[in-house]
Amino acid sequence: ASARVSAVLSGYGINPKEVVCSTTGARSKIDIKAEKINSKISRSALTDDMENACGYKLATPSVTHTDDATLISFEKKPKYNLRTGQAQHIAEGKLCGDKIDSFSDREGNRIIVISDGMGTGHRASRDSGATVKLLGDFLEAGFDKSTAVRLVNSIMVMKSVDEAFATVDMCVIDLHSGEAAFEKLGACASYVVREGEVRALFQIAHGMTEYIGRYHEFMAFLA
Repeated sequence: ASARVSAVLSGYGINPKEVVCSTTGARSKIDIKAEKINSKISRSALTDDMENACGYKLATPSVTHTDDATLISFEKKPKYNLRTGQAQHIAEGKLCGDKIDSFSDREGNRIIVISDGMGTGHRASRDSGATVKLLGDFLEAGFDKSTAVRLVNSIMVMKSVDEAFATVDMCVIDLHSGEAAFEKLGACASYVVREGEVRALFQIAHGMTEYIGRYHEFMAFLA
């Protein structure tokens, strides 16, 4: 595979110093370190030729230029596409105490996070917003889910003069395999509808309900 990739690159005037082709489960990745590219190259044309050489569809590559090299990274295009929707209702006032966000991590998973700040209004909106923002930052930076939650919990505890509570309801979707992992911290049930059946997923109780701001244990569910 590396020889075929190098041949394609040479056809575009790219001189590769190192080519690494790796496969983990359903994921395939091609990392290239080449002599610095100063001319403009069509990414779509290069991707088409790389797909012919590799035998599978590729996502648009990421390209990074350093002082003396160009780094190119191709990833196999996921098998599945994700469509999401959301709806919110404000209990009172003008601010909603719930926050939702979706983003991708470095492994190519799509992550959806919902946080419910305790109470209503500004305080609830602030706590849930900070929880979602921090979780997204850590996960996008490459931290694993458990570490990200512990870090967010520590930050929320330290930054608040009083207790700041917020739930975490996170769904991590592998777009290559189609598997979804649900992670909950003080959150209510989630419902999975599949082939006409509804499955409810709950957090396992451990004597008291855990929240961000009073965190003890993180539970995971696989659907």
